[in-house]
Amino acid sequence: MVINKKAVDSYIECLIKRLKPETIASLTEVQLNDLKTAIRETHENTNHILDWRGLLPFFFRRYYFVFIMGRDKRKPGKTKEASRGRKVSVFANLFFIVIITMPIFIIFSFLLYLIKTALGVDIVQTAHLPELIKMLFN
Repeated sequence: MVINKKAVDSYIECLIKRLKPETIASLTEVQLNDLKTAIRETHENTNHILDWRGLLPFFFRRYYFVFIMGRDKRKPGKTKEASRGRKVSVFANLFFIVIITMPIFIIFSFLLYLIKTALGVDIVQTAHLPELIKMLFN
């Protein structure tokens, strides 16, 4: 992701303007510079594999969207969110395995059937797949 320095600086200025005027007046120049540096470093250290931001015009309003994807570098904690994430992760992994293995199993079974048919092996003498398909659709 390419960081636009001008956009980061305007973001920092916008954040500082949201502070109370007496809070801004109480900050020394060193504190203000340290605050800007901390915000800038936090904003610049966001590396995402996918960072897609945009605006959608809709009648007389504009709506923004953000789609960000990257590796989670946070330390896992003993929070409800972490345990919920583990449960979702287990479910997602199982779902992914099923989605991947089912087509492979079906293709493998069909290939074995083709090999069996080509060799002329009859496991069940009375039933053959083409006949079963014809009976199913009649």
